[in-house]
Amino acid sequence: MAQPLNNSIPIVNPDGTPTQYFIKLLQENGVQVDDIVGTSIIAGTGLSGGGLLNADVTLALANIGGVAGSYTNANITVDGQGRITLAANGSGGSGAAAPAIRSSNLVKYASAASFSHPLPTGAANGDFVVVFHSGGFGDASISSPAQSLWDTFRKGASNWGGTLFCRQITADDVSAGSVTVTPTGTFDAVIGAVCFTGNAALRYPFLEQSAQAIITQSPGAGATSSTQKTPYASADDCILCFFSNRDSSTNTTTFGTQLQTTTNANGSGALYANESPSAGGQTAALTYGTAGSGRHEILLVVRGPY
Repeated sequence: MAQPLNNSIPIVNPDGTPTQYFIKLLQENGVQVDDIVGTSIIAGTGLSGGGLLNADVTLALANIGGVAGSYTNANITVDGQGRITLAANGSGGSGAAAPAIRSSNLVKYASAASFSHPLPTGAANGDFVVVFHSGGFGDASISSPAQSLWDTFRKGASNWGGTLFCRQITADDVSAGSVTVTPTGTFDAVIGAVCFTGNAALRYPFLEQSAQAIITQSPGAGATSSTQKTPYASADDCILCFFSNRDSSTNTTTFGTQLQTTTNANGSGALYANESPSAGGQTAALTYGTAGSGRHEILLVVRGPY
């Protein structure tokens, strides 16, 4: 019978294997020694190395296809373990994709204390929606079923001004199908909305220190044209151009593509989009059919999902 363990009898040989004394002691206590002696560490997926426990064992990350280095504007491939297996400088963006317009609408409303304006056709949970309001006395507020806050940009005027609202809508908004716009005072209004598919966003001025991301003004009456410098933009952005007139006239511009126009007594509006702007800004020449007694103009930049 093996003697009990004590500090004077070694249990490990110099090569790391158990001594015969220790093996015999384990066997007498019902331990399967072969299982212990033969145990090894096996390198799993993504690792190299391993081996029997009778020696020092090393595990290391296996080299894969990705080449160490710094990449800009990169195309990458990721494997099932989350490792980059291929990387190359190429057409990959800065993390944002070009925004895609799902749909839009533009409506001329007769004088009222508030207006129920429909969301653009096909609007879905998570979409980015921009709502334009032009009307008498300018300012307006907006409410939605979810009672969520809208980013609001106002340009009041004593005659004809307007307000811009934008945010990502929710499933509650989609279910209701409309928002309520309440102007300051009771007056005619032109209201439009543009819906971008999923997670687009407004380029806020404080994110782009080089230039503004929103231009909104109410230049008043007395002219049939106006020239605006578009806000800062990159080639992957979309610039929306909305302008309205307190008169029944045709509003046009050579800037971008026409989404919709509306013309009615005592008010008209036009909605355009430039989905491939030149980086840094462009000039938009806005043309009104008549001078009218007031104008309201908005240019803004929308960036894609990020």
